[in-house]
Amino acid sequence: MSVIIENVMDSIANGIPVRVKRNNQGYQFDEGNGFEKYLRVSTFLDGVPKPAIAAWGMRSVAEFAWEHRATWPSYPKQDAIDLMKKSPYKNRDRAGKKGTAVHNALEAYVKKEELPELTSVEQEYFEAGKRFLDARQSQLLGAEIICLNKSYGYAGTFDLWTIHNDETWLLDYKTSKGVYPNNALQLTAYQKAEWAVLKLKKQKPEGKTEVWTGVMIPWIEDYVTQMGVVHVTSECATLYRVRPSEMLWSTFRAAGHVKQFMRETDSSFGKTPRQEVFETPISYGDKS
Repeated sequence: MSVIIENVMDSIANGIPVRVKRNNQGYQFDEGNGFEKYLRVSTFLDGVPKPAIAAWGMRSVAEFAWEHRATWPSYPKQDAIDLMKKSPYKNRDRAGKKGTAVHNALEAYVKKEELPELTSVEQEYFEAGKRFLDARQSQLLGAEIICLNKSYGYAGTFDLWTIHNDETWLLDYKTSKGVYPNNALQLTAYQKAEWAVLKLKKQKPEGKTEVWTGVMIPWIEDYVTQMGVVHVTSECATLYRVRPSEMLWSTFRAAGHVKQFMRETDSSFGKTPRQEVFETPISYGDKS
């Protein structure tokens, strides 16, 4: 493993200075010749069918309607509809805020930085993650690593890069209710990256866009020999090791193609402009 560490240090010393931007639309990387745009890994994964999400949304609206049945019937029709349509996202946003807080605290812990303030619930999740890290006693290579694949046009950020039992591990924390196949696709995308950005230094944000400077190095196969999802709950943290396979990698790439089709044809918004996929239509039997 000392060879890996020396390799990484040499790569950093000879790395490419880079400026990175990240927002909801994706990542941008400037190696000195202007910014190049890349989609987020999570955007690629939008191309994977998620029937459970639709069922969750319908159930959330139904539960909200029942729990607030004494209130919404007095609203004008459109206001009541808007209220119920937005109801699933409130729980999602609360869960997302908790997950971000726990991630930030665990990152600060491994970097030996000052811990952020947490709510009582967030503190329970953090303590569970901390117990996992303490018990594992791995050698830290990096935390919050930005990586990109220029060939396929995506970029992402994973949580932890360590050496454990003479193997290099890529780990990602999840505070969701469970661990899902999409999580394995996500880690596979990180593993298959071509470049990684280390020595990240946060800069002043540009509105809602996060900005860093760092050093970009080649991301080679030996840098990730194992990968896993760390499922963090308020009680414990459980490691789910991902079994690498060509199926995961090919599925991720296929999801990217589906997402590209959806973006280019506006299918994401329930419509398909004719000029994108159809020739000029010809009508028959016009009564006029």
